Amino acid sequence: RLDGVDTEMQLIHEDDLVAGLIALLDRREGGAFNFAGDGTMTWTEAAELLGKRVFRMPFRVAYSIAKWQWRLHVPRAYAPPGNIHFIRYPWVVSNEKLKTVTGWEPQHDTRQTFEITMRARGLIGEEKPTEVAAPVGGPPVA
Repeated sequence: RLDGVDTEMQLIHEDDLVAGLIALLDRREGGAFNFAGDGTMTWTEAAELLGKRVFRMPFRVAYSIAKWQWRLHVPRAYAPPGNIHFIRYPWVVSNEKLKTVTGWEPQHDTRQTFEITMRARGLIGEEKPTEVAAPVGGPPVA
């Protein structure tokens, strides 16, 4: 938590982005539109899903660490230090205009998109179904 603030983040699934773009192109709509999944999640929620601890850190310290990681090409330093500003000052938008004008609805919310991404990276495991459909005439399989 930079300076002790647990900010929100917002994600959009790539399939939802493409569907939204197609909806705009099909309707030949002009103007500015925000593309975003529904809902938000906090950095603490994201860390908890990954089984990580959350620490409070002054912004200056976090920025300095990120700057040196980037300069030294430390593995998993995915972005330049300026991106830390997006954590400090989150960018959360409304997708209502896109929904209203095109009828588009995202199929994945922010949390689902985060979970799908983390599963794809092998950072969280697959969810196990509690019950699987059995062959016709057989009992459910647990």
